[in-house]
Amino acid sequence: MNNFSILSSRPLSTPIVWSTRHTDYFPLRISNSLAYRRKIFNFAAEFFADLHTQEVNEDGRFENFYSLGAMVWIAPRVFNVRLGLNDETISAGLGARLFDRLGLDYAYLAHEYLGGSHYISVSYTPGNK
Repeated sequence: MNNFSILSSRPLSTPIVWSTRHTDYFPLRISNSLAYRRKIFNFAAEFFADLHTQEVNEDGRFENFYSLGAMVWIAPRVFNVRLGLNDETISAGLGARLFDRLGLDYAYLAHEYLGGSHYISVSYTPGNK
């Protein structure tokens, strides 16, 4: 079950001209991602790392941002546990797939200054079986 993936993207920095003739610019962002799947102690696990380089002002100054994460399927394609880390915060989460199409996810994101945030999401995957 070893699987290795690399993704690199470079969206264009495009100006938007509004009807008021004001121009806004989306910052240039270059993203590189790496993912690896492997069985660990008979559990399916996924590891990923992202490096983002983003233009932060109109002078062309760039900053780097990173994120690391891991997800382990405790019950294959039914229940997972996640852990993540980025520049300033850690996160953890749980996910469950119900009836093969419905997903329920919970995540906690810790932040040094803002405290903790809780996220709950419900997802549905359409399709025929």
